Amino acid sequence: MWLDVEQNTDEWFDLRLKKATSSKFAVIMAHEGKPFGEPALRYAEQVALEIVTGYKEDGESYKSKDMENGHIWEPVAIEAYETETFLAVTKGGFNISSCERFGDSPDGNVGENGCVEVKSVIRTTQMKRLKKGGIDSSYKWQICGHIWLGNKQWCDFISFCPTMPENKKLFIYRVQRDEDMIKGLKHGLTFGGKKLKKILKYLKIKKMQIQNQYQQTIYYLFTLDNFSLKDVINDSMFFKFQTRLSEIEKDLGYPIATRTRKSFINKFGRKSTYNLYNAINKALLIDLIELY
Repeated sequence: MWLDVEQNTDEWFDLRLKKATSSKFAVIMAHEGKPFGEPALRYAEQVALEIVTGYKEDGESYKSKDMENGHIWEPVAIEAYETETFLAVTKGGFNISSCERFGDSPDGNVGENGCVEVKSVIRTTQMKRLKKGGIDSSYKWQICGHIWLGNKQWCDFISFCPTMPENKKLFIYRVQRDEDMIKGLKHGLTFGGKKLKKILKYLKIKKMQIQNQYQQTIYYLFTLDNFSLKDVINDSMFFKFQTRLSEIEKDLGYPIATRTRKSFINKFGRKSTYNLYNAINKALLIDLIELY
């Protein structure tokens, strides 16, 4: 489904909320069928938190200086493309999948069959693309998303550098629709969707609903970025976190958390130490909750 909205407006940001968008498909597909990497898991956590809380944190919408420059030069790049190709570019809008879990914003549409993705770049990047004569692999899944969700036959990748010589400012590379690649993307997103559901399960768990101390141990490791044993004791005087953690790691045969000794001065002026805990792999914890 295509919606007629302007990019970077409040309405556009609202449509992106709670969805995995094509600009992040490369993160999800980085391992292509293998277990999620940490960047993919962090993105799944971000989407899950948007679903649960209903908003995106400011830090998650950060735009670098290069990104801001890209928005400034995008209309110029599109005008240069139209002059070069004699094709008219219309508003990209926003595409939503039938399941409403995925979204996509091409930089423009070209008739019924085409769309464009624009990148405004520095000279060294433009030189590399001109020499390569193709696109960076990091953009292939985003472009695949444009073609799939927009129901297009092709997408023109536009690389534009305003400081290059006139005949080198514009580079255009057409990517044709590839059904096998779309099938692979759908498979990867389905796998990612299963992980997302498990994360949502975690986020919705109330501590009183946790069945046993093993699940509570995993809950702490997943929910908190780092914490001390003192934090756990203050929260639940009878919760034997360290004992349960040791038992889980013994069963698995490998560690699921790191422990760092930290020194501090207690209220009596004596020097003491405590363990600071961090999860090693949060993707692993998602699967462990069902085992314990």
